[in-house]
Amino acid sequence: MMDLRRQKLRPGRTRRVGRVAVGAAAVVAFLALAACTGAPPEVTRAQTTLVYVDDLDLNAMYETLTLDVHVQDADGIDDLQMLHVTHDASGLVWTITRERWERRQQADAEVFTLSGLATADGGPIPRGRYRVIAVDAAGHTAELTTTVAGAVPGEERLRFPRLEIRGDTLSVTGGFPLVVLRGYDVGGRFVGELRLSEGEDRTVSEIAWLRKGDAEIRLVLSAVDPETGLDVQRGPY
Repeated sequence: MMDLRRQKLRPGRTRRVGRVAVGAAAVVAFLALAACTGAPPEVTRAQTTLVYVDDLDLNAMYETLTLDVHVQDADGIDDLQMLHVTHDASGLVWTITRERWERRQQADAEVFTLSGLATADGGPIPRGRYRVIAVDAAGHTAELTTTVAGAVPGEERLRFPRLEIRGDTLSVTGGFPLVVLRGYDVGGRFVGELRLSEGEDRTVSEIAWLRKGDAEIRLVLSAVDPETGLDVQRGPY
C-alpha cells in the first residue's frame, strides 16, 4: 500500500491541482438560515470519482475526490450560491462556491463539477457516506447522500501522462490513448480544455483559450489509465 504523501502538504491551502482545502464548520450557519421566498433547490444525483494527482508544484502525490452534482432549481439555477460536501464520520467539510465549480447543462439538470477535494494533510480520502448540500440565495437547502468506496492503490499501479512542449507545439506521452488538457488562470478558474491523442501535435495558435496575450494559463493533464482504470492527473505546467 502506498503512502500518497511524498511531501506533507500545508493545511488549508486551496489548489486547482488538485486540492480544495477542507472548509470550516461554517456549513452549520448556512443550514440554519431561515427560508424567505421561492422554491428550494433539488439535488438529483451525485457521482464520485477518486483521482490520483502528481502535483508538480508541490512535488507531492495524493488522492483527491471529484463530484459531479446534478442540481435543479425552480427559481433558476443561478440562484444556487454554494455546495457543501461533508463526511460526518471524520468531520471533513468542503465548501465550494461558484468561483470554484465547473458547470454544464445535461438533459434537464445543471451539472456542477467539484474537483480537487483533498484532506488537509494530503492523506487518502475517507471512505464511506458523504452528504452533498446545496444552498440557494434565500438560504433554502437540499441534500443527497453518496458513497466513496475502494482501496487505495499501490504505488506500482500509478502512472501519469506527460506534456511535451517544443516551441509552440504541444503533445502528450506516457501510453495513454486519450488525454484531456485543461487550462486554468492564476485564480484557479477553468478557461478551456483540449483532447489529445498519443503522438498528436497541436500548436498554441490553434487553441483559442491559450491565446491570452500576457495572461498566465496553467495546464493540467487528466486521463484514465487504460490498464488500471484509475483516474490520474498531472500538473500544473
